[in-house]
Amino acid sequence: DDASGPDLTLAAVTEFLAAKLRRPPAAAQSFQEVKAPLAAAGIEPTVLERLEKLFAGCEASRYAGTTPDDLKQIPLEAAAIVKTINRAF
Repeated sequence: DDASGPDLTLAAVTEFLAAKLRRPPAAAQSFQEVKAPLAAAGIEPTVLERLEKLFAGCEASRYAGTTPDDLKQIPLEAAAIVKTINRAF
Protein backbone atom coordinates (compact mmCIF):
# COMPACT_ATOMS: atom_id res chain seq x y z
CA ASP A 1 0.00 0.00 0.00
CA ASP A 2 3.03 2.28 -0.33
CA ALA A 3 2.37 5.25 -2.61
CA SER A 4 5.88 4.86 -4.05
CA GLY A 5 5.05 1.31 -5.12
CA PRO A 6 4.16 2.17 -8.74
CA ASP A 7 7.39 4.13 -9.13
CA LEU A 8 9.49 1.32 -7.68
CA THR A 9 7.66 -1.26 -9.77
CA LEU A 10 8.20 0.69 -12.98
CA ALA A 11 11.91 1.09 -12.18
CA ALA A 12 12.26 -2.66 -11.65
CA VAL A 13 10.34 -3.50 -14.83
CA THR A 14 12.39 -1.11 -16.97
CA GLU A 15 15.64 -2.54 -15.58
CA PHE A 16 14.42 -6.06 -16.35
CA LEU A 17 13.39 -5.08 -19.88
CA ALA A 18 16.71 -3.35 -20.55
CA ALA A 19 18.57 -6.47 -19.45
CA LYS A 20 16.40 -8.83 -21.50
CA LEU A 21 16.62 -6.65 -24.59
CA ARG A 22 20.34 -6.05 -24.04
CA ARG A 23 19.92 -2.30 -24.12
CA PRO A 24 21.09 0.45 -21.80
CA PRO A 25 18.53 1.23 -19.09
CA ALA A 26 17.80 4.59 -20.70
CA ALA A 27 16.53 2.74 -23.79
CA ALA A 28 13.76 0.96 -21.88
CA GLN A 29 12.12 3.84 -20.05
CA SER A 30 8.87 3.88 -22.01
CA PHE A 31 6.53 1.36 -23.52
CA GLN A 32 7.17 2.77 -26.99
CA GLU A 33 10.88 2.00 -26.66
CA VAL A 34 10.32 -1.67 -25.83
CA LYS A 35 7.18 -2.49 -27.81
CA ALA A 36 8.79 -3.37 -31.15
CA PRO A 37 11.70 -5.42 -29.76
CA LEU A 38 9.34 -7.38 -27.51
CA ALA A 39 6.94 -8.02 -30.38
CA ALA A 40 9.88 -9.18 -32.52
CA ALA A 41 10.84 -11.58 -29.72
CA GLY A 42 7.39 -13.16 -29.95
CA ILE A 43 5.63 -11.54 -27.01
CA GLU A 44 1.90 -11.86 -27.61
CA PRO A 45 -0.19 -8.72 -28.22
CA THR A 46 -2.26 -9.35 -25.09
CA VAL A 47 0.90 -9.30 -22.95
CA LEU A 48 2.05 -6.13 -24.69
CA GLU A 49 -1.32 -4.53 -23.93
CA ARG A 50 -0.98 -5.45 -20.26
CA LEU A 51 2.55 -4.03 -20.22
CA GLU A 52 1.35 -0.82 -21.84
CA LYS A 53 -1.35 -0.45 -19.17
CA LEU A 54 1.23 -1.08 -16.47
CA PHE A 55 3.51 1.63 -17.87
CA ALA A 56 0.57 4.04 -18.19
CA GLY A 57 -0.65 3.44 -14.65
CA CYS A 58 2.78 3.79 -13.10
CA GLU A 59 3.59 6.88 -15.14
CA ALA A 60 0.26 8.47 -14.20
CA SER A 61 1.13 7.89 -10.59
CA ARG A 62 4.55 9.47 -11.06
CA TYR A 63 3.71 12.45 -13.22
CA ALA A 64 0.07 13.24 -12.55
CA GLY A 65 0.05 12.32 -8.89
CA THR A 66 -2.84 9.92 -9.34
CA THR A 67 -2.95 6.86 -7.15
CA PRO A 68 -4.17 3.62 -8.70
CA ASP A 69 -7.19 2.16 -6.92
CA ASP A 70 -5.42 -0.99 -5.84
CA LEU A 71 -1.73 -0.45 -5.22
CA LYS A 72 -1.30 -4.13 -4.31
CA GLN A 73 -2.23 -5.21 -7.84
CA ILE A 74 0.57 -3.27 -9.52
CA PRO A 75 3.50 -5.44 -8.36
CA LEU A 76 1.43 -8.60 -8.85
CA GLU A 77 0.61 -7.65 -12.43
CA ALA A 78 4.22 -6.64 -13.06
CA ALA A 79 5.45 -10.00 -11.74
CA ALA A 80 3.05 -11.88 -14.01
CA ILE A 81 4.13 -9.87 -17.06
CA VAL A 82 7.83 -10.28 -16.24
CA LYS A 83 7.37 -14.03 -15.84
CA THR A 84 5.72 -14.28 -19.25
CA ILE A 85 8.40 -12.17 -20.96
CA ASN A 86 11.18 -14.07 -19.23
CA ARG A 87 9.92 -17.34 -20.74
CA ALA A 88 10.32 -15.88 -24.24
CA PHE A 89 14.04 -15.22 -23.79
